[in-house]
Amino acid sequence: MNISELFQSNLVVALIALVVGSALTAFTGKLQSKTSTLRYSCRVDRVAVSANDQLFGAVNVTWQGTAVRNLYTAVVEVENTTSRDFENVPFKIYSGDATVLLGERTAVLDSPYIVTWSDTFKSQLSVTTGATPTQQQWNIYNHSREYTIPVFNRRQRLQFTYLCTCPGTDEPPGIFVSTLYPGMKLKRRNFAPLVLGVPVHVAAPRGLLVTVLAVILCGVFVGNSWIAAVIPAVVGLTAQIYGAWLYKAERWLVRAVSG
Repeated sequence: MNISELFQSNLVVALIALVVGSALTAFTGKLQSKTSTLRYSCRVDRVAVSANDQLFGAVNVTWQGTAVRNLYTAVVEVENTTSRDFENVPFKIYSGDATVLLGERTAVLDSPYIVTWSDTFKSQLSVTTGATPTQQQWNIYNHSREYTIPVFNRRQRLQFTYLCTCPGTDEPPGIFVSTLYPGMKLKRRNFAPLVLGVPVHVAAPRGLLVTVLAVILCGVFVGNSWIAAVIPAVVGLTAQIYGAWLYKAERWLVRAVSG
């Protein structure tokens, strides 16, 4: 029995379809069951700093009438970069010992909604009428916030803006994000140059792959040596753009396969 006759057998075709279907099912299940990694970033800008310079004079910074050494704004963004939607996601944003969180503003970007404190956090900071917060409550408030996100859809971004200070140092504030949601972890993303919205370090290797492919194809199919030299050169100069397109295509394919 030759190969053509083998593929005409219904049994062989059914077995091949079974193997291919099982492989695709296993691949899809792996994509859907793996740990989801969300990305967050933190951008810090100095608002003011106290100084007592003999030449330029004194600068005093106060917050609600209290003198502080410095003031910063810290903008924390959490993005659902996965292909899944989540419900009732808890987030804890906390600072290092040297950083004191003051006021805050939250938002679900591109929507009219804000992010609210979790019920547990509200109860921890609850103060009866006429009473004042305890020192423990102040410590909690000055170094952490806890939120619950009812719905966190794919590609959605949360933004938390804090006014903060570092009483004992002029080093930038340290602010971090954590979650206890099952199967989810957070990865901090540093700000990096972007190409079409894709980080350069992600687009560059894919662009190099496209350039190598262009060299091979031109060497095989293009007879004119000048054209064969010019095309890879042009592709190489714009490789990061092609790398960004390739990355977006990869993300679209992963989302299509994983649902």
